This record gives sequence, structure tokens and C-alpha cells, in this order.
Amino acid sequence: MKKNIPPSRILLPTIIILLSSNLFAATDSQTNPANPATTPATSKQATSPTKNNTNSTTANDKRVMPTPQRSRIQALETRLEQNQQAHQINILNADNTPFLTLYQESQTRDTEGCVILLPSDNEHPDWPTVIAPLRNALPQYSWCTISMEIPDITPRANAITDFPQPSFPTTGSNTSNTDTTATKSNTNSNAKDKSELPNQKVVFDRLQAVITEAKQKGAKQIVLVGYGTGAAYAMTYLATNPKAANALAIINVDTAKPITDYQLAQQIRQINVPILDYYYGQSMALKRFALWRTQAANKRSDSNLNYVQMDAFAETKRTMDGRLILIQYVRGFLKQNTQQKEQLQSLPDYDKGLFYKSPADDGTE
Repeated sequence: MKKNIPPSRILLPTIIILLSSNLFAATDSQTNPANPATTPATSKQATSPTKNNTNSTTANDKRVMPTPQRSRIQALETRLEQNQQAHQINILNADNTPFLTLYQESQTRDTEGCVILLPSDNEHPDWPTVIAPLRNALPQYSWCTISMEIPDITPRANAITDFPQPSFPTTGSNTSNTDTTATKSNTNSNAKDKSELPNQKVVFDRLQAVITEAKQKGAKQIVLVGYGTGAAYAMTYLATNPKAANALAIINVDTAKPITDYQLAQQIRQINVPILDYYYGQSMALKRFALWRTQAANKRSDSNLNYVQMDAFAETKRTMDGRLILIQYVRGFLKQNTQQKEQLQSLPDYDKGLFYKSPADDGTE
């Protein structure tokens, strides 16, 4: 009598055999690949052209570094040429480096002197806020003007190319002596940097070149007018060169690090010329800075030197009325604190006629 075998006993061995055959086939394909194109050597050869293409593309691509100051000056020169004012452009040289100045001669016969204008950071010699109104208005009142280019203090964002290397502490007497010497030299250099404005030597060399140019053009009096950080340069220059100018006007003076507001205010004590301090102060910091400047001016050795401080409304800074007020203050300051030439002309003769009668003969007052 035959026994009935369950189907599960037949199917289970069959499945095991099929799985074993697939496993052996996979192992064989891994140890002996059939397709030679997938070998490591071939894959390296396939990827190498891609790397070469990438390197060649990188070599051909040139990075263009932005030059905002040069672009700003070129745009100014183009605008002046388009407006037929290219004759005002005067390129000077300081320390073998050319820089732009804008010159306007006096519009009257008798020239009082020359006003040298220093713009603020990231501005050009014809900046519309303060520099351009004074540069264009003062020649009407017998003053020539020279506005000069100043290098930027605050640079635009630059790509990081050099990464600082980590330093590891080492032992030994020689190493400690070397580190001590390096620390002292760094301390001295940092102390020197903290006492100077950024680009101070460059600006001072340019300012000296402009003063020389003004005197060669016949200017008998020199007045420095600084705006923003340009005012900080003008203050520091006159503090170290007391006889370089006859008067100083600082417009909304701004400090450039690492110099602090208090340190810059103390420069006024060393300035031996009349000073106009015109600023737009609304915040407590600006008013505190203005108070420090007033206190420093009161401590000057010559009490006869004039110091005028004017707190203007901030909203008038960019308006036409505000510009006119600024021009009037600067003009009045120059008229009262510089030597003025006699420009009064004699009255013309008046033919009184045959029957002229003086009002004094009427008996009326």
C-alpha cells in the first residue's frame, strides 16, 4: 500500500537547491567578473578624463577681484568728462603713487587762499553730501578748492585665501626666549598701530602733495575741510604739523579704528589754528563725542584761538536748505578767522546837477 507524501516535503528540497545555485553563481561573478569594463583599472581610466577636464576648466577660469575704489574713481572721471568738466581733474603723485584731485580756481580777481577738502571713507572727491556743495560754492567767495582722493578704510568682502596655521606649544629655553622676543615686537607694533589712523602715512603724503600744489598755484592761505573720517585725518595732520594750515573745519567728524573717540578729541589740544566743528548730533554717543572735543578745545594753550561748534539738525544733512546752511557757516567762519583782502571798490561819481538840493537843507531829520 502506497503512502501519500505531503507536497511540502517535495517543495522544500527544491527551494533549497535553487537558492544554493543562485548563491554559487553570485560568488563566481564577484571573483571572476565577466565584463572587463568594470575592472578597477578600467574604471580609473574612465574617470581620469573627467579629472583632467575639471583641472583644465579651473585653470582657464580667472577670478576677477573687485576694485570698488578704482571703479568709483573711473565713474567720476567719466561723469566729469561727459559734463565737460575734465579740466578740473588734476592727477598728483605721492610716494610714486598717482591719485586724483579736483581743482577749481577762484571766480574772483582777488583770491583769498585755497580750501583742501578731504572726503570720508568709501567716497570720492566730488561726493554729493558735503564735499560737492562746498567744492562748487566756495570759489564764488574768492577761495580756490582742491578735493583729494583718500584710500578706503573699510574694504569690501574678500575671499579667504590664507588660513592661519595652528601653533603648538614647545618646550626649551631657546624657544621661550624666541617667543618672548616675538611677543615684545608684536606688542610694540600693536601699540604703534593703535596710535595711528588706518592708511595714515599714505593720506599724509597725499595731503602734503596737495598743499604743495596749492602753494605753487599762488595760494597764500591754506584751509583744511574734512568730512567724516576725512576730518579725523585733517585733525591728526594739523596736530602733528601745526603750521601746515591757517584754519580747520571738521564736518561730522568720524573716528576710524583703532583710534577711539576720546583719543581723537584730544588731538584738538595740539591744533593751533581756528576750528569750526559742524556736526549732526542726535544720539548720546555723538553728543558725548562733541563734549569731549569742546573740553579739549578749552584746554588749548592759546585761549585766543577761536573754536566754534555747531550742532545742526540731522534731517538737514541731505536737503538743499541744509547744504546752504553749511555753506554759509563755512563761509562766515573763513571770513572771520582768516586774513581777508580789501575788496571794497570806490563808489562811482554822481552828477548832482545844477539844481541839486541836499536833504539836510530841508530842516527835516
